[in-house]
Amino acid sequence: MTSSSKETSPNLPYKFISDLDNTWFSFVTKNGIHYEVVFYKSPALFQEYPSIGNCVYEMSINTSSNNPPFDPSNRLTIQDVVRQFFLNQNVLLFVCDSMDGRHHTRQEKFERWIDSAGLGDDFEKHDGHIDLDDYALINTIILRADFELKKDVLEAFFEINNQ
Repeated sequence: MTSSSKETSPNLPYKFISDLDNTWFSFVTKNGIHYEVVFYKSPALFQEYPSIGNCVYEMSINTSSNNPPFDPSNRLTIQDVVRQFFLNQNVLLFVCDSMDGRHHTRQEKFERWIDSAGLGDDFEKHDGHIDLDDYALINTIILRADFELKKDVLEAFFEINNQ
């Protein structure tokens, strides 16, 4: 495990620990809420595209509380985590399903966090929507602008999202 050297204060990210390949991160807030941010390969959505399935990672944020209090340092920490993830990877997919009816709220929060993360011109972000029989998936893909498989990834993303 490695550890970030960030100091904790009201307006700075929390210290976090991560695995060596930057696909698992953990931090605890000032309120004692434990967060895990996990990046895992997303072969399910891209199973028809084997050449890119192994380079697309999905992001999951899990907490020890069902209703954590507002804390601006959470946003800053997760933004830091995403930047760390992109040190080793090229493609991030964030998916919100409609099963609990909170998908729009989660997507809006993710959008605000990513838009203010300062990723800059080195990255592209695209949004999509997939209607399934019983539910819908709202998704966002972020990828390095210079990624050699960018065209293939985006083509597959738009096909999956029927765009």
